[in-house]
Formats: sequence, structure tokens, C-alpha cells
Amino acid sequence: MARNPVYSVLSPDAAGISKRELGLNRPASEEDPDSVQIRIRQTDVHTDVVLSRGMCPTGGYEIGVHTVEFGSAKDKSEVVITVDLRDPGPADMVIMMTTRPTAVVRFARDLFTVRWVTVKSQEGDVLDRIGVHS
Repeated sequence: MARNPVYSVLSPDAAGISKRELGLNRPASEEDPDSVQIRIRQTDVHTDVVLSRGMCPTGGYEIGVHTVEFGSAKDKSEVVITVDLRDPGPADMVIMMTTRPTAVVRFARDLFTVRWVTVKSQEGDVLDRIGVHS
């Protein structure tokens, strides 16, 4: 993905987000690896949109940011993030431990105010939508 001054795509480690903030202490029974959860983290400088799949039974599951679009017919402060969800193939060698694939989209607050976040699959299905409170 090309560099954009308004946002950047980061790993949770690069964004400085701890495992506790990601909610890694929740039981796996509360999670669905086929869903995408949105969490918002704000500072004075940026807004982080944390995208996470549920707890996955093994390695090999991924969430990737395909596109980030700004504004919609409904709301010009809406961000629409299209994600690519990948699962391991039946013959793939994977680590045998639970994982939580996560990506972070960081927005510069001085360049763009995020009010709504919609996450879609590449097929166009809405996976989640959340309002952002300042």
C-alpha cells in the first residue's frame, strides 16, 4: 500500500498497542475468527483503528488492509476500510497455538477527523461499523 500522509497501516507492536489493550485475555469461546472487530484508540495526535479477527485456533490466519477510502454519500468523515481475510490451507504447516490476527490503521488527527468506520470484505460485505466519539 502506498504511503499516505493522512493514514498508515501498522502492526500492533509498531503502533505501541499492548496485548492487554487488544483484549488478548478474553476467553477464546467469546471470539469468532470469521468476524472482524473494530476497536478505537485515540490520542491527541492520532486515531488508531484496530482491526482484529477473533481468536484463531492456529497460525496461518491473517487480516490485511486492502484499501482505505474517505467519505461516503452519507458522511464525509466516514472511513471505509476493505480488508482481506486469509485462512490457512488444509496442507499448510502452521504453528499450533491460538493467534489473533490484527492490523492497525493510524489516522493523523490534524489532517482527518474520523467519525465513522466501516469495515468491508473484498466482496463488498459489511463486516462491522462503529461510530467514533471524540
